[in-house]
Amino acid sequence: AGVETFDAQQGALLGGFWTEERLRTQTDEAIRASFGFMFATMDESTERLVQENIATRDGERLDGAIRARIASVEGMLAEPMADRLGELAPPVLYVYGSADVLIPNRGFHPDQTPDTVAEVAKEAIPNVQIARLDGAGHTPHHDDPAGFDAALTAFLSPE
Repeated sequence: AGVETFDAQQGALLGGFWTEERLRTQTDEAIRASFGFMFATMDESTERLVQENIATRDGERLDGAIRARIASVEGMLAEPMADRLGELAPPVLYVYGSADVLIPNRGFHPDQTPDTVAEVAKEAIPNVQIARLDGAGHTPHHDDPAGFDAALTAFLSPE
């Protein structure tokens, strides 16, 4: 996120999709499907998250989750970072999963893949190290914790 760009029409569609009403009225199946997009590996921990989300459709926790989701999308659209990536001065670790189905947004960018987005990051960010985790999805730290740990350790360890 932050490397992919959206034109005004795409931004309006994306911003209009995640509404409070949509998030408050999601069915159990829709909640489960959304986790399926985020995690390439569904296991006990993701099932626990699914069940917690289903069980907490009312109240303060849901209110906070709705605010966070909407604010996240609004912030990404209102303050796009793609044109500012070259300003990043410190070293950057760009970790991504090869099986991410959310970035890039295939509906708006059907010709892009997680690899092509990573190439854009590689070209745009001056001091970047790219870590591709094969088979991992949108949450590479969950889907390949050992690979994520190895990439982070290598990045943080001076040679």
